[in-house]
Amino acid sequence: MSAARPPPHDIVEMVDRLFCGPRSPYGPFNRSDEGEIVVPGVLYRFALSDSDRRRLALQLYKGLNTVGGALWTREVRSLLRLSARGHPAIPSIHGGAYVERDDVAFVITEAAQYRLSEDGAMGFVAERPEQALRQLTLLAHGLSLLHEQGITHRNLHPGSIEYVEYGEDHHTGEVRFGLRLSRFEMSAMVSNLVRRQLSGERLDTGDLRAIYLVDNSSTLHYTPPERAAWLFGGTDAAVLESDRSDVYSLGVLAWRWLVEPALAADPAFAGTPIDWTAPMESIDDLRQVQRSLQASTRSSQVPRTLGVLLASMLAWDPRDRPSIFSVLQDLTQHYGRLVASLAAPEDSATYFVGFMPVQSKKTIYRWGWIDQDPEEDEGREQLRAFLEVELKGAELLYCPEGFSGFKRASTERELKSFKAAKYVLVGKQAYWFCDIWRQRGPAFSRADNRIDQFLVIKYVRHHHRAWRLSETPLRRRVPGRLRFLPAWTDRPLDLTEVRANGKSWKPLIQSVEFERNTPDWMRQMDDALSFLLAFRQTELEARVFPYVVARRSGEVVDIQLDRVRDQKHQYADAMRSLYFREIRIPMGRLFQGLDGETTAPLAIYGDAGDRPDYRNGPVAKVVFHRWLDDDTVSVRLVDSRGGIPDSGWVRPDDDAGSYSQLRRQEEAVNELMKSRALLHQLHAPTAIKGIRNRWRGVGDSLAGRSGGIVKDMLSTEPFYGLHGPPGTGKTTVASVAVAAHLRADPSERVLISSQSHYALDNLARRVLRHCKQDGLDVVAVRVASDHAVAGEKVHPEVEHLLPDRQASARVEGIRRSVERALASGQLRDGRLLDGDLKKLLGQWKEQAPRVELEVRDRIRRGANLVFATTGGCTPRNVATGGTSGQYDWVIVEEAARAWPTELALPLVRGLRWSLIGDHFQLPAFDELSVERFLQACTESEIEELKAHGENRPAYLEAFKLFGNLFDKRASRRKQRPSSSRLVEPLDELDLQFRMHPDICRIVSRAFYRVRIDPDTGEERTYPDGWLRTHEETTNNHHGLHSPNLLAGRALVWLDTEGVENTNDQRAWKNEGEARLIRTLLERLRPAPSEPKGDDDESFALLSPYNAQLEELGRAGLPSWTRGRLHTVDSFQGREADIVVVSMVRSTQREDRRPEANIGYLVSPNRVNVLLSRARQLLVIVGRLGHFERQVLANPDRPDIAFWKAIADELRSQNAVVSGVALGGGGRP
Repeated sequence: MSAARPPPHDIVEMVDRLFCGPRSPYGPFNRSDEGEIVVPGVLYRFALSDSDRRRLALQLYKGLNTVGGALWTREVRSLLRLSARGHPAIPSIHGGAYVERDDVAFVITEAAQYRLSEDGAMGFVAERPEQALRQLTLLAHGLSLLHEQGITHRNLHPGSIEYVEYGEDHHTGEVRFGLRLSRFEMSAMVSNLVRRQLSGERLDTGDLRAIYLVDNSSTLHYTPPERAAWLFGGTDAAVLESDRSDVYSLGVLAWRWLVEPALAADPAFAGTPIDWTAPMESIDDLRQVQRSLQASTRSSQVPRTLGVLLASMLAWDPRDRPSIFSVLQDLTQHYGRLVASLAAPEDSATYFVGFMPVQSKKTIYRWGWIDQDPEEDEGREQLRAFLEVELKGAELLYCPEGFSGFKRASTERELKSFKAAKYVLVGKQAYWFCDIWRQRGPAFSRADNRIDQFLVIKYVRHHHRAWRLSETPLRRRVPGRLRFLPAWTDRPLDLTEVRANGKSWKPLIQSVEFERNTPDWMRQMDDALSFLLAFRQTELEARVFPYVVARRSGEVVDIQLDRVRDQKHQYADAMRSLYFREIRIPMGRLFQGLDGETTAPLAIYGDAGDRPDYRNGPVAKVVFHRWLDDDTVSVRLVDSRGGIPDSGWVRPDDDAGSYSQLRRQEEAVNELMKSRALLHQLHAPTAIKGIRNRWRGVGDSLAGRSGGIVKDMLSTEPFYGLHGPPGTGKTTVASVAVAAHLRADPSERVLISSQSHYALDNLARRVLRHCKQDGLDVVAVRVASDHAVAGEKVHPEVEHLLPDRQASARVEGIRRSVERALASGQLRDGRLLDGDLKKLLGQWKEQAPRVELEVRDRIRRGANLVFATTGGCTPRNVATGGTSGQYDWVIVEEAARAWPTELALPLVRGLRWSLIGDHFQLPAFDELSVERFLQACTESEIEELKAHGENRPAYLEAFKLFGNLFDKRASRRKQRPSSSRLVEPLDELDLQFRMHPDICRIVSRAFYRVRIDPDTGEERTYPDGWLRTHEETTNNHHGLHSPNLLAGRALVWLDTEGVENTNDQRAWKNEGEARLIRTLLERLRPAPSEPKGDDDESFALLSPYNAQLEELGRAGLPSWTRGRLHTVDSFQGREADIVVVSMVRSTQREDRRPEANIGYLVSPNRVNVLLSRARQLLVIVGRLGHFERQVLANPDRPDIAFWKAIADELRSQNAVVSGVALGGGGRP
């Protein structure tokens, strides 16, 4: 092994100044060596240690304007994505930064003291074949995590594998060790070379060859043939390396550990050892070694399964090698058999398993898996027989966190017991969590005696509720017969037979152990999302009703709820039973109120054993005709295969799509829970700020801090979160960043998503406008369902981006071009058509329409800019054409409005993520129903539901995912290790460009008073709010001169106190308020013009309630208001010059329950949206004193204190005007 080349003195001096010593800006660390040159003039490596004496590796990068910057960026990107997985074969990242003053960048990772290139290390591993096989499987698993993200290591050899020692087993004295991947710099270097050569650069690759060849005596034996051809032959073949190159190198390492030691006992191969220290001078030398390695895998001393696998991994042609995923699958599938074949042969053994009858009564018996009480003799025998079938041929695996990863403990004692159950038997339908039995000693000694021959089942989880275990790479079939014995905790056990005849479980357990804990917050996230999906399923099931026909009159049929079948449907599931009792809307009211429509489409299904027959589809389509009572409605037949059956099931027709959407969310959540890198970012985001100089000039024309935020968004990976209050230019910032990103690297693919079509298309139009201004030739696609297009939810300006529209346009373009050529007799370039060309063009014209579907698919897969709502981000809709199947960047707008289950759909498609939103505006839809149901769960006597109720705080925190990124910064800062050098990639826009300053003041003072200081991490209160106004763009007058009360004002509360008939009515509407608004609008001068197209933003009339919009529609408003009435919720993300708001609520019902008095308007988020939509004039119509009264009557409700801030600001601006001034008159 050649000596490392020491770095120049100035580099060593810089490292000491930046990282070592009490005043070092990025320390203090201790430097443990003199360093080494990795890439001359570009990359240097040093060993450091921190105050806890942990070993760390520092990599220092220079030449940041050229290759050094690209290497650092890719290295950081890879390590940040991978280290969060918590995998034992992947190092964790400790810190990193760009040092502007010195124009260098660095990354610090954990490091081991030794590598496998140390003398004797490879032989030490080879002497322990069982541990070697375990480490091979874990290394394959680690490489699979790299490969699934499109990262290839490209430098596997003993010097790039770290050796980590975990100490000795105190029973056997065996040394436990682990192996870990390191030295990722070649992955970054070759990737950078590929990108630059594919873009047309002619590069000198001599330095890269020199780096590979510097240590040929110890590394080239592990080099894949395709790289060796480049190293020795001078071709550019290296740029064509694939992930199969890593497979070859791992195969050589595995051969040395598992095959080479066995050859000494095989006369056919014993005489031809490989000299691993001999220099390798040519490709022929490697060919000779490869043939020898591959041939020896057929040795009789090598297990056949292992030999076949290694032979394929060592294939000369990379196309003949398996992927790392196939390698991992083979190792995992055959792991137990391979371990057994490598160990000394043993006689058939008996393994004793204990089951606990008392505890089994609460689970297996109650679940109906057995029907006899296991505490009785017959029940115990039935349970024993059940387990013999369930666990026949069972595999054993290891779960580091035990059962605590799947259920929350209620006491410290229970938590200890949960964590101890780390050994899992995999049954046919469940996972059985076990622990080694400890025989309690007598009271006078209190010593427990561990019985290694007796593994006792403590807990059980169905497969679908512990699906994470299916990802465990190390599992082993129990190599013997299982015998089941009852285990009692309240009586002594006679374990004489177990001790005498039982095989110890310890060797099996050790063969599958590896440390990879699931933290509590991740378990809680899994539980929360599983609950939310189950709740959504229950919501949909509550909208399905069994019916019987009560009366027929032609096409009009009266259907009545069948209570017997409905109760049977209800009580079949605990969650459904509680939901039906607490929340479910009766059939009559639900169908009457669907979207406020009187022609709601409904689907009729047949009955299949007292369940809806969805398999055969709807048998009839009807529309709601008339409400008769809560259990009876009249419907009118519109489509049928044979009329409405006498009994069946009915549900809203649109719910079929909701079921499909829920299934897609379930799949995405499963992907999310497997993506640890993404989960860590969503829980506690960390990043390394990149090289901002790369983005010099980008966003400089934007006002305030927006330009700097654009640069941070572009240079911070893999995550960035941006909070933007109303009007702060979130969309502008995102669009500028995306255009700059694609300009820098047009080959990258970006997925942009939002929950609403309106917000998505608004962002799409801005992005495309910036791309056009920059002269970028991007292929953009807008994904939308036929239903969305038919419902005119897609903006006309982006409809041409729909894949089918683009494909049709391409095919039509071909047809027209061909027809022009045939008519003119020449091609576009002037060449004349001969007979063959005419024939070819004719065939082309004829074939083009037939390949339209293929053209559409290619457009969709090849687009580098894809726009889709969160619900539309399914693999079918947005699948990429790349090898990793992932987008380089996923951006989600309005992230605060989406449930985590909805966010999962786009986020799991990406390698880099940005979330943009405002958690002080509207939350996820139906949030109150979820909170109400969780509260009901706390009072349930059913264990499963009560557990959900007890987890309510953790669930609600998980559901407020975007908001907690910002609101929990102070607590995360306290928990972060003081030595961490990672930054939190979050920022806030605080300068708004929409609202008149008077309007902004009320919004800022009421909703944006508290903020986490980004520098100190402390919570800070701003009496007048922290949202500022850009005076130059917002201080515009509305131009109205009538009525007089509006003159000179941008903000008016038109108070209905004293105005006739302005008490609210249930459902919720207010006739007097509607008449007052009509009077106001009739007197506006100059009157607003009629609406002009979909982008009309001159006027909007808002209310929190649909019923009030209907009342306003009947009030005889001026014609120019047509199409301008909206609910507050539907208008989020939109704005208008003039906004009038009808508040509706005005009646005091219960002093101590504000919800009964002001309903939705207890929500600061909803009121924030309501007040922040206007640019020039905001008129609020309602009884101000009614809202103030809620705060005075409930001083213990800080959540509604914003109403006092609103009233105070209105009065300070003298903005409260009596509605009587408009001629409303007094109340009788």
